[in-house]
Amino acid sequence: ICASFLFLPNLKAVEKSDSIRVYRLGELVITGYDKIDMINQATSTINYRLLQETDVKSFSELSLYLPSADIRTNSRGEALVFIRGAGERQLGLFLDGALLTIPWDNVLDLNQVPTDIIGKISVNKNSNSILMGANILGGAINISTLERSSDGFGGSFKAQFTDGGGLFSSIMHDGKIGNFNYITNFSYTKTDGTILSGDAPVSQMLHQSQTSHLRTNTDMERINFYIRGEYKPQETTTLGLSANITSNERGIASKTNELASSARFWRYSDWNRFFLTFNGEHKFSDKIVFRTTLWGDDFAQQIDSYDSTFSKIKEIQNDKDFTFGNRFALEYQVMDGQFVSAVYNSYYSDHDETIDSKPDTNNTLRTDNFTQYTYSGGVEYKGYFEAFQIFAGATYDGNITPHTGVFTDNEGLTYNDYGLFVGGRYLFTDNLSLYTNVSRRTRFPSLREAYSGALGKFTVNPDLTAETGVMTDLGLSWQQDLFMVNVSGFYSSYDNLIIKVKDPNDSKKQMRKNLAEAVIYGFDAEFSVLQSTPAIIQGNLTLMKAEGKSKGIKNTKLEYKPEIRAALILGYRFDFGLKPQLELEYTAEQYDEASDQAGEPYVIPASTLINARLGYGFFAWENYFELFARVNNITDEFVVSKIGLPDAGRTFSAGVQLKF
Repeated sequence: ICASFLFLPNLKAVEKSDSIRVYRLGELVITGYDKIDMINQATSTINYRLLQETDVKSFSELSLYLPSADIRTNSRGEALVFIRGAGERQLGLFLDGALLTIPWDNVLDLNQVPTDIIGKISVNKNSNSILMGANILGGAINISTLERSSDGFGGSFKAQFTDGGGLFSSIMHDGKIGNFNYITNFSYTKTDGTILSGDAPVSQMLHQSQTSHLRTNTDMERINFYIRGEYKPQETTTLGLSANITSNERGIASKTNELASSARFWRYSDWNRFFLTFNGEHKFSDKIVFRTTLWGDDFAQQIDSYDSTFSKIKEIQNDKDFTFGNRFALEYQVMDGQFVSAVYNSYYSDHDETIDSKPDTNNTLRTDNFTQYTYSGGVEYKGYFEAFQIFAGATYDGNITPHTGVFTDNEGLTYNDYGLFVGGRYLFTDNLSLYTNVSRRTRFPSLREAYSGALGKFTVNPDLTAETGVMTDLGLSWQQDLFMVNVSGFYSSYDNLIIKVKDPNDSKKQMRKNLAEAVIYGFDAEFSVLQSTPAIIQGNLTLMKAEGKSKGIKNTKLEYKPEIRAALILGYRFDFGLKPQLELEYTAEQYDEASDQAGEPYVIPASTLINARLGYGFFAWENYFELFARVNNITDEFVVSKIGLPDAGRTFSAGVQLKF
């Protein structure tokens, strides 16, 4: 890589700074005081600088960088995130403050979130803010897009090639002219499939081509376009509007351990989403600030269900969703260092599900309509008293289901519950602080959980009830210019936790039910050394135990809750432009949601992944270039996210990036 540029003229190695980038308008945190972000140390941040060294094509590949979190792919081909053992439906995912999850199922496939527009990622490991709305039971992730802080224009171009027929290309342009700034991004991703590990027992893997090194039916093609503009008509007012358009089609890998009679042979032949967000802020005075986020989400997908040879479509499901949501937040400064906020969140979502059970004949369509209105209103207090800071709040959440398909008895069903939280932080010094948080929140069952049979995979259980949880943590934070460490212990208890089990009346199907209670507790830590230097030395560790109880029977084998998860990133930027980086990720043994014939959950073996990256950056013709290469899973370890769903084996990629 270095030698290839020795003959190019006018080269100069540089450190690419992100100092021109700020991330403000769309963030959920009300910034009425300089240290408002510091009050809750249960929030971790992934900054722009580190994101530039990832070479990832979608948010789903960021598992290594998310403290206390894990990303895994389910049997629908969706990449989902877990925080401190909390399930994917218990979390909130936001883009510039707007809810990204699709309410019908309360999940989001992270494969569909591009990365080149991201300026910062905030991971809230507790549910201690009313700003996020209802159904935030186990934490939240907010993605903030890029924003230029000074007048001028810039942009970037990236092209990346991956074995397995992978191609990723992206072009971004941003600018600021006085009181107006904007960003545009277009990206295209394509792959022929996921590389299989050389250690995969191919002869024992059902539904896998024996002549291919690619996992059968894992091809994908995605197009994404994003545009955002922000304007300040006056010093006290800021208005922002963004649009995100995604279109893709892809295959869904069948579980390798399931017989053809129960395995899924699905493809998403169509997946389209148009997401429009408005952000506004107005300062009525030095003491009163109003902020709002409004969003509209138009989503459509088609799932084709095939026979085991993928030669004939047996069934087709079309889903269409429209969601409109809002957040209104009014902050009032009662006195110096003390703030009260009133917040109202809500969204209305309409879902149409059309199933064609016999596509080769006529008049076999069945369409069901489902609607829900989810709301949350509350107040929040924040106070700063020299070395001591405190915040507290209360919220009232509700969920109404006007239409529930053929389950007409549940039309108009209403859930509601209250939420509380309190937290504090004590500053021993400017660098050392102790913090604690306690929160109680509720998560209502999604419409899909309660009423969808998922093309014959589930037995419907319309009697599901809401989950509730109490989350606590106690931590210590030490931050200096060159060093940061954040350690905390956490304890979360849940009632009526929704889990998957085998249908006792049909062994080919699963069903969902409420578990009586569950407890998750443990310890997590993150650190960064030599910050603001050419070195990258950072990591995170989570130690966790989980157990549940139903009908007096104790269960210590809850799914997807490994006792140990750790990550370490080591890198350095040399003065002459070379940038090596090593990444390690360890996940301990855990249990799958499925069980064997004896009723015991399958064991997912422990795994250790090692990745390496080598980049070379330089200035030429007044622009910044970087040539990079990466290999993931260097040891080609056979890893599964879920039983029967192997992750990628050793994968090579290389590319070039231009910043102008």
